[in-house]
Amino acid sequence: MKRFFTYLMALALVLATLPSCVKDEARIFEDSASARIAKYLGEVQKLLVDAPNGWVMYYYPNGPGESRNTQQIGGFVYTLVFTDTEVTAWTELFEGSSTSLYSMLTDDGPILAFDSFNYNLYYFATPAGSAGNIYGLKGDKYYKAHQGDIGFKILSYSADEIVLRGKRSGNYYKMYPLPASTSPEEFASKTAQMVETFGVSTFEGKFAGKDAQFFVNLNNRQIEMNLGSGAGENFQAEETKTVAFAYIPDGIKFYNPVTLGGVEFDELAWNFQNKTFSYGSDVL
Repeated sequence: MKRFFTYLMALALVLATLPSCVKDEARIFEDSASARIAKYLGEVQKLLVDAPNGWVMYYYPNGPGESRNTQQIGGFVYTLVFTDTEVTAWTELFEGSSTSLYSMLTDDGPILAFDSFNYNLYYFATPAGSAGNIYGLKGDKYYKAHQGDIGFKILSYSADEIVLRGKRSGNYYKMYPLPASTSPEEFASKTAQMVETFGVSTFEGKFAGKDAQFFVNLNNRQIEMNLGSGAGENFQAEETKTVAFAYIPDGIKFYNPVTLGGVEFDELAWNFQNKTFSYGSDVL
């Protein structure tokens, strides 16, 4: 009997603590999930709108017929200026800007969506039918376009960087505020100039204290970087990294950082006069 009474007392104590636990939990989650996402979206939108010169977006479609998250045709530069309802886009691909609506949505997480047609932004996302599309693409190869994105899940944000993931491609897209000294038109135009004048595919030199050979796929915007010993046909590779890249006004920027020879880096500077790449004091 005594043991049964002790059990009842213990059960009563447990039940007595339940209301206070519920109260504590309610205090922790006093805002609903929808309210928290709305606040998150509002903070991101304020960053987008408040950037005085807009943002540069490194845009990575997969390419026609490719599987998700492959970056098989490399990256492309867009510069974007936002108002509360509209986005104006420039790109290295076409001259001039194009303006359309955008939305901040909730769809399995916070979403940035370019949800009305924009000539510059829709190039990689517009499929071709039997008669082609407005960009001149046609045929079965482009029935999924280039697997480009017009909807992006927002993964993280700060005043210095916004990280997105394409809903269709699965690729990561990074956005950075343009400096006050550079207009969105200028950044896109200089990137287009870089694309037109680059035209070099093989580089040799030193990197991280070793002999290096770098090969650039000009068509698909991939760079293969090799460290080892020797030169020319006698080069022996010991370490190799390949990554997709996008052109920028003064060089190329990788899809993600690469570690080569113990050095982590995500871009290479281009010397227009000497037609060489450099990173720090290393020149190829």
